[in-house]
Amino acid sequence: MFKHPKSAAILTGSILTVLALTACGSEPKTSNAAATPSTPPDYTLSADGYGKLRLGMTVDQAKATGELGTKKSGDNCQGYDLAAFPTPADTVSVYFSKQHGLVGIFASETMSTKEGIKLGSTIQQVKTAYPKAAESENGITVDVPGSTTAFYTIGTTENTKTVTELGLATKNQDCFG
Repeated sequence: MFKHPKSAAILTGSILTVLALTACGSEPKTSNAAATPSTPPDYTLSADGYGKLRLGMTVDQAKATGELGTKKSGDNCQGYDLAAFPTPADTVSVYFSKQHGLVGIFASETMSTKEGIKLGSTIQQVKTAYPKAAESENGITVDVPGSTTAFYTIGTTENTKTVTELGLATKNQDCFG
C-alpha cells in the first residue's frame, strides 16, 4: 500500500502516539483556529430587543452592554448608533425616551426579524410573514409575534415595493412618528 517502508513506520508510530495520549486522558494539541468555527453574531430584531439591548433599558444599562455607539442627538429623546453599525451623521439607530427608556431600534443591512424580514425584502414577503400587517401612508406596522408591547415599523418604496426601513419599537414610544 505504501511506496516506502519508512512512511508505514512513521504512520504506525504516529497512530500509536495518538492512541497512547488518548488512553492517558490527553489529546495531541492542535490549533483551535481551524477546529472551532466562530459563532456568527445574532443580528435578529426579536420581541424584546436586539443582541444584549432590551426594550425599556435605560441609557446607562444599554451602554453597559457595549452595544451602543456614538450619541447622535438628545433633548426629549436621545439617539445613538449601534456600535457594530455606525450610521451617517443625520441618522439614528437606537432611540431612548426620557420616560420609557429604550423605545426603538432600527435595522442595518445585516439585521432581520425572526421571520426573516430584512431591508430589501418585498412587500409580499412582509405580508406572507405577517398576515395581520397594517399598511398606512407611513408604511407597514405589525405587532411583534410573542409580544404585547412591541411592534415592527416597516418603511417601503412605492416603485420597487421593497423594505427600505425596519424598526422595532415599543407601543408607548414617544420619540418618532
